Amino acid sequence: MVGNARDLVNGVVAPAAARDSVRFEIGEEEDHATVFTTLLCRALRFAQP
Repeated sequence: MVGNARDLVNGVVAPAAARDSVRFEIGEEEDHATVFTTLLCRALRFAQP
């Protein structure tokens, strides 16, 4: 899954980074039950520093 996510970042998100703020993060030690809320909080902090 991580490899597929990196491919997505390199193929789709990376070109958008030229005009927008983009960051790729992996939810280390998270699982399907915890990853959404953990990374959502990080995303909100990134969007509204």
